[in-house]
Amino acid sequence: MTQDFGPDSLHTVTSWPVLARIAARHTKKQVLTGFEANSLYLHSESYDWRAMGERERAFADALLEAALALAKPLPPFEGQLKPLDTHNLPPPKNPLPPGDPDDGGW
Repeated sequence: MTQDFGPDSLHTVTSWPVLARIAARHTKKQVLTGFEANSLYLHSESYDWRAMGERERAFADALLEAALALAKPLPPFEGQLKPLDTHNLPPPKNPLPPGDPDDGGW
């Protein structure tokens, strides 16, 4: 059976035991979109990932890879970065008092 991993795809929570446990902490939905399932996996704890079986780990990895594939890359930078001119900065509004923090001066 082929899975659809797009952001609008629908996934039954009960098919994935760890996803069901993660989802129970955040929502009462029994069907999640690919975007929602991906978000839950991304914000889950490390012990959730360790509890996953091989099949669910493959499912979660495929969801994450699909989201990365759909992400828009940043456009290439046009031009050249100019170095920061630190010689003409205004004086700080609240300068630090004199003293060395290592000697307890602050």
